Amino acid sequence: MLVPSDDVSARILPLKPSDLADDVTRAVAALGGEAQRVDIIDRALEVGGWTNEERAVVSRYVKPSRTYHLRTLADYAVTTCKERGNLVEVDGKGRWRLAGPLGVASHPHGRVFTAGVGLGTEPVGDDWNAADSQHLWFTQRSLTLSRGDHVFALGAGRKSVVLGLFEVTSGGTERTPVNPWDPTRWPWAIAVRPLAAVPPPIAHAVPGLTAPRGTANAVGEKATRDALYAVVREFAVADEGGAFGGSRDPRVVARRARPFDLSRAPATSASGFGGDDSEARALREKAQQGHHQLLAHLHTALDRRGWSALEEIPAAIDLRGQSPVGESVIFEAKTINESNETSQCRGALAQLLEYRLEYGQPDDRLVVVVDNEVGSRRSDILERLGVAVVLATPEGLAALNQTGQAVLEHRPVS
Repeated sequence: MLVPSDDVSARILPLKPSDLADDVTRAVAALGGEAQRVDIIDRALEVGGWTNEERAVVSRYVKPSRTYHLRTLADYAVTTCKERGNLVEVDGKGRWRLAGPLGVASHPHGRVFTAGVGLGTEPVGDDWNAADSQHLWFTQRSLTLSRGDHVFALGAGRKSVVLGLFEVTSGGTERTPVNPWDPTRWPWAIAVRPLAAVPPPIAHAVPGLTAPRGTANAVGEKATRDALYAVVREFAVADEGGAFGGSRDPRVVARRARPFDLSRAPATSASGFGGDDSEARALREKAQQGHHQLLAHLHTALDRRGWSALEEIPAAIDLRGQSPVGESVIFEAKTINESNETSQCRGALAQLLEYRLEYGQPDDRLVVVVDNEVGSRRSDILERLGVAVVLATPEGLAALNQTGQAVLEHRPVS
């Protein structure tokens, strides 16, 4: 049995699943774009160029059938690639496929339109899904829409947020099929194929565009068209085989990791989102201006300090990333005042523990990020639980307990 040297073990053991994510996607590509999980793990170690001695390092994760650290990481990395939208499971029996490129291609000739969905007095709900739509209806006939055009759906009554993108598959507006809920008001229809579906709770508007009334409106400015494609680029609809961007289900999309973007304005309320209660609460909190500003301060400070892979999961993790020394850290941001300190800190602790279990790894570090000082009793309790507390302001970051100081200094907790 090959016994790795102390130097090799010291170099391999700090690695995280994300360090092997690229090896995993390259492995699937080398296997023809689709393969069983065990074959992906084997090939990932080959394409990564890992030596036999490196592969012999015993895993720090104590689980059955996961004896060696690199194999364990490659196994976890398959799930990491799924969360990033790079892989999709084919049959639920351990077979995985490359998801294809995220995003959708712009219309080659700039034939782009907007159409309203819902009413100002009766907007579509948070569970509305563009991927379920096969037709759009209008009060007036359009003489310009034709087959192959792109139509963006804007939510009337929801500040005209962009809820989806469709390709027109009919020759233009037609009298059939008859609108199922108000055929007198909406007599004209176009057949469409969904290209992107944005979950309403995390959808965003494009400045200057409002949901049109009556019929579809052409979008003439290239900058505006580019902005429309930008807000749907992460939400490409899958085909029936599961390829081309991931799931049709907006709840799945909202659980997918994506790079944190400072420019994303807070979304609307998540009531009726369709996920479990914790996910709805997470989305509601992300809709608050103060919470978004706190995350913006945190992201800016971490970026300046050399952190990498800063990303969020809309229905769960506020922010996670890699420290300059390679540690994986999960952050939960909470706005604090005199009346809510206890409940906010308790909520943050529960969320962090759940997110580490559901989306992270056992040794991910946990950080509660606040916008105001917390009492010593509360920070001490979190200290005893191994959870860091960090204050984030426009001026930067400050540790509020010893574990927080250790995280900011990239050193183990003493």
